[in-house]
Amino acid sequence: MVELCRLPNELIEFCLNTTGDPMSANEPLPHLRFDIAEVAKILRISRATLYDRIRTGRINTHKDGRRTFVKSTELYRYVNAADSSH
Repeated sequence: MVELCRLPNELIEFCLNTTGDPMSANEPLPHLRFDIAEVAKILRISRATLYDRIRTGRINTHKDGRRTFVKSTELYRYVNAADSSH
């Protein structure tokens, strides 16, 4: 089994934009969602492993047309859930 890599705090903060104002002039627009390739790269797991975690309901996704995305808040939830189980 591939072990989950923890996300750097800077990436989590960037993704979630802790100010709550995505249009703040002082902060860049956060990534609100990631595609499958990006999520696999962030978590340092294979696409096959990621699809398995999606299929088993460990990671929730949404579709936009034919593309599948993971919301940044879902990625944060998944990482925190993995941390609390260790």
